[in-house]
Amino acid sequence: MRKIFILIVLIAFNTIYPQSLFIPDNGGAARVSSLGQNPYITDPENMRNNPAWGSYYRNMVGINYGIQPNSGQHIGANIGCGDVFTIGAFYNRNSSGGIYPLTIDNLNVLHIDENKNYSNYEIFTSAAITPAITLGGGFALADIADYDVNKKKYGLNLGAIIKVQENIIIDAAANMNLPYSFDYNTDKIEISRSSYNLRVFYLQSPKLTLVSQINHNKFNEDYTTDEYKTNIYIDYTEIKAGLIYKNDLALLSGGVGYSIVGTNNHLSADYAVINIGAELYISKFFIPRIGYDGKYFTKTNPFQQWSNIDLGAGINIYKFQLDGFYSYDFKHKETSKYNGVYLSLSYKN
Repeated sequence: MRKIFILIVLIAFNTIYPQSLFIPDNGGAARVSSLGQNPYITDPENMRNNPAWGSYYRNMVGINYGIQPNSGQHIGANIGCGDVFTIGAFYNRNSSGGIYPLTIDNLNVLHIDENKNYSNYEIFTSAAITPAITLGGGFALADIADYDVNKKKYGLNLGAIIKVQENIIIDAAANMNLPYSFDYNTDKIEISRSSYNLRVFYLQSPKLTLVSQINHNKFNEDYTTDEYKTNIYIDYTEIKAGLIYKNDLALLSGGVGYSIVGTNNHLSADYAVINIGAELYISKFFIPRIGYDGKYFTKTNPFQQWSNIDLGAGINIYKFQLDGFYSYDFKHKETSKYNGVYLSLSYKN
C-alpha cells in the first residue's frame, strides 16, 4: 500500500512539475521562419527581442542572411562572462523585422529611405540573477547615409525571463526606438516607436507546453511643412494562443491570434493570424521543416490577405547548424517577397 501511495505522489509531482522548457542549442531567423514565422517556439532569435535570452545562449555566434530585398542580414555573438553575466552584440545591414517587427537592432524596419545605405549596431547583456530570474538590457544605434548627411537613431530594450514556478515561465520584453527625424527640403518628419511583448509558457506535461502571447505596439509620427503640421498615431495589439508539442521524433508548434490596428484612435484594420510549423528529427544531422503562416483581414480590408507555405531544413554538424528557408505566397502565386529565401548559420560551444 505504501509503495502505491508513493507512486501516486510521484505521478502527481511529475504532472505539476514537468520537464524544463525545450530550448534548442542552435537556430536563427531561418528556423523560425520555416516553422511558419512561429512566435511560440524558443530559439536564439529570441535574443533579438528579449536580451535576457542571452543567458540561455551563452558562447554563441550566429549569422542571418536574406536574399530577397529588405529581408535583412545580420551577425551576432553572445559570450559568457563568469557564471552570471553574458555580453553580446549584433550588427545589422538593411534589416527586416521578422517575427519581431520592432526589435531595436532593426531601427529602420519601416524601410524609410530604403534605398539609402544604413547599418544598425546593438550591444546587450544578460544576467542570471537567481535560478528563477534572468534580466537583460540592450542599446542600439542606426546610422543612415542620407544626402551625404549621417542620420542617427537610438533604441533601448529591456527584458526578463521569470520562472514563476517550475511549470510557468514568463518572457517579457520592451523595445523603444527613441524619437528621430528626417528632413526633406522644407518638410520634416519626426518618428518614435515602442513595443511591449509578453509570453507565458505553461508546461502542461513533459511533452506539451501551452503558450499565450500579447504584443502592444505604438508608432507616433509628426509631419511638419511650411504650411501645416499633422500627427499620425498608430497602435496595434496582438493576442495569440498556441502550443509546443515535442517528442523524440518531432516538434509541432502552432496557434491562432487576433490583431487590432488603430490610427488616430480609430479602427483601421483587424485580422486573424495562423502560425503552424513542424520539424522532424530524422537524424541528428538533418532536420526537415514545414510551416504555414496566414493573415486574414476582416471587414476593414477583406481583400488584403495572404497565406504562405514555408519550407526549410537544418543541417547539424558538430556544434554548427545551417538552416535554410523558402516561402511561397499562395495568394499572389509567387515567392514571398518578405524573406522569400533565408539562411542562418549558428555555432554554440
